Amino acid sequence: MEGADLEGVYLVAIMCISYLIGSIPFSHLVAKRHGKDLSKEGSGNIGAMNVWRATKKIGPLLTALIGDVGKGVVVMAIAFGVSRIQHFSPSLTLWLFALAAAFVVIGHNWPVSLGFKGGKGLACLLGAVLFLNPGAGFAAVGVVIATVWLTEFVMTTMEFKEPMPRKAGFKGLFKKAFSVLGSQVLGRIIGIAGTLPIIWFCFGHQLFWIALGATIIALLKHVGRVRRYLSDLAVGV
Repeated sequence: MEGADLEGVYLVAIMCISYLIGSIPFSHLVAKRHGKDLSKEGSGNIGAMNVWRATKKIGPLLTALIGDVGKGVVVMAIAFGVSRIQHFSPSLTLWLFALAAAFVVIGHNWPVSLGFKGGKGLACLLGAVLFLNPGAGFAAVGVVIATVWLTEFVMTTMEFKEPMPRKAGFKGLFKKAFSVLGSQVLGRIIGIAGTLPIIWFCFGHQLFWIALGATIIALLKHVGRVRRYLSDLAVGV
């Protein structure tokens, strides 16, 4: 088999492997272990945040989150190993990483194991970015959290939502924090989109191109919920 054909085989293989690993429904399995069906709980989303909505327990949330982030880490590690062993060129390695990141998100969002009904892929995307550049991964988390809370503050100020009770206590504050992170979809999507230019200017163009496809796929999965969110706001005005 010629070199170009062999490279094509590796690219197809990394797409298939990444999709299958992405399809492992950690959140679904964790919730099921605690007697919950995520498709019938909270937002109906098969993701770590909905595990929190369903169980209200930090243990299951962290287990699901680690599993989903781990999927992104694992596929990038596989791509990295293949690239090293086969001595791929920098351009081909970039394609290998980009396809691994995109298809692990696709697998998470449309898993064959759950009839193609999955999550939104943010934890998997985070895992992929963390493997390549931990600084970029933590920066992305910071940007998303900041935009989520800023958007929540604006919505509360505009009286779209009830403000946080003054004497909620630590437990109430903790629950409120996760509630906001899970429900403030508009702030989340602004934050996700905002990480791309930050990666471009601060962490290199290669990482930007690797993350671009997976980020677009994750954003597309948010479109329906953003529409519902804005519709609910309009009704409340």
